[in-house]
Amino acid sequence: MSSPTFVRPGAARREYYRYESIQLLTYVGGYYKFQSNSSLDTYGCLYTKEFNSFEPYLNELVCDDNSGGSRQFLIDYFIETRGIYILVVTTQSPNIRGHFSISATGLGFVVMDSITPVECNFVFLSLFYLINSIEYILATVNGELTSQSRKFIRPGGSSRNYYYNPIEFRTYTTSSYTITSRSSLNTYGCVYNDSFNSSHPLTNLIVCDDDSAGDLQFLIRCGFQSNRKYILVVTTSTTDSTGSYSIVVTGAASVNMTSITFFSLFQ
Repeated sequence: MSSPTFVRPGAARREYYRYESIQLLTYVGGYYKFQSNSSLDTYGCLYTKEFNSFEPYLNELVCDDNSGGSRQFLIDYFIETRGIYILVVTTQSPNIRGHFSISATGLGFVVMDSITPVECNFVFLSLFYLINSIEYILATVNGELTSQSRKFIRPGGSSRNYYYNPIEFRTYTTSSYTITSRSSLNTYGCVYNDSFNSSHPLTNLIVCDDDSAGDLQFLIRCGFQSNRKYILVVTTSTTDSTGSYSIVVTGAASVNMTSITFFSLFQ
């Protein structure tokens, strides 16, 4: 599967570079070194809190090209305990593909999880075909986050105090779909491929969004494949927030959505 592309920081021209994004977490604060190992001429950037490929300078901490020698990047940076950091691995030249590995050295163990979008990158091609077609409201799901809802550490979150509700959905035509929230809450939405595990919120993650719809509502426009299972996780931007919401899905073909009910008494 092709990696997504962006215009990386420091690029001389508006050319597109393939990238992989890796979320970093450590429980011991201190200076850490992150170094690439590849036959590619790699380029690395470190971000705090979150990475937005459409705004590659937002939250940027540092970038490096060749400090590791042999055309490899080496980033030496102070990492705070339980801080959220994203390492973006790309290349010095545009549109280059190949394998790489990342080594992390420092005072403690570093958890590294890939958070690269895996299926949203073809949505932009699909949009050209949707411009002259009609997008229908395909499904509307109403729900509520209460003090009895389950909690988890959402992607980009700071604690285990975000209430959430998961919604399973399937599409019957490979196409672009738009998922939007409507609520008085400051909503936050994430889409997962195939399954969702609240204990590992980065596993199977495709994309998250906070405020793209305006008025503190999320909007996810993504390409989804037919007869595949996806999970939409509805949560909030701030911790311990409760209230009702509606989820509206628009597109050119039918969607089946089902709220997932928990029968266990334990979180």
